Amino acid sequence: MTTNEQRKKLRIIIVGAGIAGLAAARALREDHEVHIFESSSFKTEIGAAIHTGPNATRILLKWGMDLERLESPNCRNIYEYNISGKLVMHRPLNTVDIFGAPWLLNHRISLHKELQYLATSDDPALPGEPAKLHLASKVVDVDGEAGTITLADGSTFQGDIIVGGDGIKSLLQKYVLGRPANAQPSGHSAYRLLIPFEKLRELNDEEVNKSMAAPSLTMFVGQDRRVVCYTCKYDGRDLLNVVAMVPDEGLFENSTESWSAQGSLSDLAASFAEFPPTAKKILGQATECGLYQLRDQDPLELWHRNRVLIIGDAAHPMLPHLGQGGSQAIEDAEALAYVLKTTEGLPQLENVKGALERLQTLRHYRATVSQERSRSQALGPRPGSQEEMLGKNTFEFTRFLYDYFGAEDWEKRVKEGRTGKQDDVPMKVSQQHAAAADVKATPASVSA
Repeated sequence: MTTNEQRKKLRIIIVGAGIAGLAAARALREDHEVHIFESSSFKTEIGAAIHTGPNATRILLKWGMDLERLESPNCRNIYEYNISGKLVMHRPLNTVDIFGAPWLLNHRISLHKELQYLATSDDPALPGEPAKLHLASKVVDVDGEAGTITLADGSTFQGDIIVGGDGIKSLLQKYVLGRPANAQPSGHSAYRLLIPFEKLRELNDEEVNKSMAAPSLTMFVGQDRRVVCYTCKYDGRDLLNVVAMVPDEGLFENSTESWSAQGSLSDLAASFAEFPPTAKKILGQATECGLYQLRDQDPLELWHRNRVLIIGDAAHPMLPHLGQGGSQAIEDAEALAYVLKTTEGLPQLENVKGALERLQTLRHYRATVSQERSRSQALGPRPGSQEEMLGKNTFEFTRFLYDYFGAEDWEKRVKEGRTGKQDDVPMKVSQQHAAAADVKATPASVSA
């Protein structure tokens, strides 16, 4: 190993072992010593589903993701029904043909386990040293200048960089900002359900069967609420993930911001009593449901302080209407690895600060536009917001979102002034393919 390589091998602490934290660990293990500190013991995992768009799956495949191990289907159809049950839109879709990478419909546990494997496995096909995962290790304090964290048991650990992938209630976010960001209720809540295909087949209903016929996303859209369904797979079992969003004033029970809170099936049915029979039949086959309050937060202007950086939901929490929360966290992770690989003078504090500022410069625009677009699906765009300036044309936004080839390519676009306004993002796929697939409505109003 050369002196230059030795100088750049950093000790990196990651707080949180969710999607963002594990993605960062996978990206950083190639060149650095990585330690992940997770407050839970992984004994209870949340069963739900999560999209990864082509912008993120392109990165995951580069990292060595195994599609067979993951089991996630590639979304091939989008259906939208109105409140009367009339089909108002059907889009056949194959993002592999259009954007060169699949739009995966993942079971959250499957994606989490795959990222954990990529980050911590000693598989010789994976580069670098496996990240070390410290479970039941709650971080209670951070000294960003010294690069130290303190755990609940009083023990301390030191690193050259501390990455906060610890979610919307992030401790490290409070350190970076000097205050809590205080995400506020958005005015909407979401029921979450996972229904096995065999339960749906019991209905012997042709319309219900359409939701299972091929990997697809199906929406039933009312004036102020909607039901979104998509197929996923876990441990060889086909499942239908269902997200039913409703205004808080339309609930028949109280919601909280906890992902583990249970909801009432009878209250769920009451909230969607006016929906078409197919939607109600699907909801009626659930045996349990979760209910959580959707929280909204304005984009943060600062993601880093001293040796501390926040990524994922800690930096840019998103409402679920675009289904990009996990994908943007994966983009963050890949970008961080790129920035550290191409920054001189590490781990000196001033150079660390410069690297983290460069990371924010690379990531802030894309993450903020995605965050604001997610918000606008329910609340409308804020006047003068980056999402509004990008434009409301859905095809333009789709190509902005999915035509992404990593931080190095994006940095070149930034330097050339091609940062994503309506007409300055070059397609790396042919307009002919895009027109043939008719993807104009691809990412609009979907949910994680």
